[in-house]
Amino acid sequence: MFSSDQNTTSLRELASVDRTSSASWATLTPADLIGSISRRLPSIAFTTIVVTVSVIGVLLIWPNRYSSDGLMYVRLGRGAISVDPTSKASQSVSVQETRSAEVLSVREMLASREIAARVVERVGADEINKPRSWMDQTVFDATAAVAKYLPKPESKADGMTAEEYAAQIDREEAVKKVQDSVTVSVTKNAYTIGVLCKASDPILAQKITEAVMNEYGEFHVDAHRATGSLEFFENEVIESRKLAVDARSQLQSAKGEMGWASEASAETMLQERIATLEIALDEAESSFAERRSKAKVLEQRLAAIKEWIPTQVTKGMANNASDTMRTQLYGLEVQEQEALSRLKP
Repeated sequence: MFSSDQNTTSLRELASVDRTSSASWATLTPADLIGSISRRLPSIAFTTIVVTVSVIGVLLIWPNRYSSDGLMYVRLGRGAISVDPTSKASQSVSVQETRSAEVLSVREMLASREIAARVVERVGADEINKPRSWMDQTVFDATAAVAKYLPKPESKADGMTAEEYAAQIDREEAVKKVQDSVTVSVTKNAYTIGVLCKASDPILAQKITEAVMNEYGEFHVDAHRATGSLEFFENEVIESRKLAVDARSQLQSAKGEMGWASEASAETMLQERIATLEIALDEAESSFAERRSKAKVLEQRLAAIKEWIPTQVTKGMANNASDTMRTQLYGLEVQEQEALSRLKP
């Protein structure tokens, strides 16, 4: 009985409060609203000025961020069809992986720590770690001030000196900065990969982006290089150089044996020898033609001579003068035939 009366009283109080609030809202006029704003105008203006000045100050003193981007097109290259040059090449090449898998593989290689380490080697750890804004300078000064009070060990467990250890730490910091500043993205349903670098220095951002894309080419070649191909080609180069040196030595020896002092003198000697051989060939051909003509004439005369030569028997004493003239005639006829055999067309 007591609880029901208490609940009834609470409901009446709530109803009275609702009627009072609705009545107050019903009596609020625009003049009351303007008056309320005018009474709080100094605090509103102060808050607005403070917020505006704070935002402008942050925008002015906050270090700028610059970005440099590059685009790489991935196509089916030697990475997918590379063969060991020391082995026998086959007639066909089987490509099992898809283009999407190849693009994703390239993206992972670009975002790997190996590429970041190669970029640090190309650009330089000091260049990357150098502070370029007031915030970086503050962090650098604070770190240097704290490092003064830390003990400096003479050497490390792995055998590095303090200087080498500090250089390794700087290198690792530079690698981490490169990994944090570089973003590699892959366009959907495309074969292009975007490389974006953000840094407080535009020149540094451009250097890092360029180094990432250049170092990937060398890293791609190293990743798809066949094992043992370098040693194979080095041995081939050594053997080729040895053969070339031996051939040159043999050539020098042959020149010395033949008496060739130089190429010009050897060419002159060959030309003189060729001219001499041509003259001798002409003389041999002329002599051969002469002998062939003489043999032909002798064959004709031999054919004209009868087998039996008639003789004349005279009575009385032999005519010595007639015999002498006949002998001279025969000699002149022989000379005539020889002269005719020497004639040329």
